[in-house]
Amino acid sequence: MSLPETAPLCLGHRGHRCPGWPEPEYSLAAFDRALAAGCDGLELDLRLSGDGRVVVHHDAELRYRRDTIPIAHASLRSLRRLDPQMATLDQVLRRYRDRAWLDLEIKAPEAVPAVAALLHRWPPLCGYVVSSFDPAVLAHMAQLGPSVPLCLN
Repeated sequence: MSLPETAPLCLGHRGHRCPGWPEPEYSLAAFDRALAAGCDGLELDLRLSGDGRVVVHHDAELRYRRDTIPIAHASLRSLRRLDPQMATLDQVLRRYRDRAWLDLEIKAPEAVPAVAALLHRWPPLCGYVVSSFDPAVLAHMAQLGPSVPLCLN
């Protein structure tokens, strides 16, 4: 039995992480640059802000100068005062849902219900997966969105 030939997807990790390019990772500008450079899609990490918004950020804290601000305790407004280019999943889905394959990695378990609601509202049209290193996150997503494709990292 032979498997069908498929080309691997080229995903812009955190948008892009190229030192020569000026856009900060996870910004919409970095996502735009990755797609313009030929990527098929994007990989991004998701957390829940203190006011219930799904933000695109790897770490649990936002580092600003010498301070660290826990994302789970800060409003989107206060986070954007420190990082004006911080994207939300809502922005990403509205902007890229019809032109990019998406790997949506949930970093914070409390983000699952909000992610499921946004995927219901703005379903990606070019393919996607919700991924996590935490099996409980994926089990919760499976309950809320049985048709959502899942990946255990």
